[in-house]
Formats: sequence, C-alpha cells, structure tokens
Amino acid sequence: GTFTVQAGAFVNQANATRFRDRLSRTFGDAYVIKFRDFYRVRLGHLGTEDDAEALRRRIQKLGIEGFVTRND
Repeated sequence: GTFTVQAGAFVNQANATRFRDRLSRTFGDAYVIKFRDFYRVRLGHLGTEDDAEALRRRIQKLGIEGFVTRND
C-alpha cells in the first residue's frame, strides 16, 4: 500500500473541496474521499511512512494538524 496524510474532515462537501483546492496549490496531490458522514481531505500517495510523516510535519508548520494513514 501507500501512505497519505489526512489534513481534515468535513461534514459539508463544499468545505472539504475548498480545503482540498487550497492544499493542492501548495502540495499538489490533494483529494477528498467520503467515509460515512465525513468528507476527508488527504494529501499524497507516498511510498513510505517516513515520507508521509515528513509531509505531515510540513503541513503542521502551516498550522494544520494532520495524521498519517495507510492506503491498502
């Protein structure tokens, strides 16, 4: 699998899309996935957990608290 960083979760799809668009201007690979009642904004399809952790630290410097997830 690959790793990604979840940067946010929204009930409102439009809010998730706006946040995704904002992040994609800086980080490129940003996308929204729906899971249950939430639209999750994630960044990257990274090959290692270390690379994903480095991306998480980059977004944290912008005041965004994210976390690493694994895509299976």
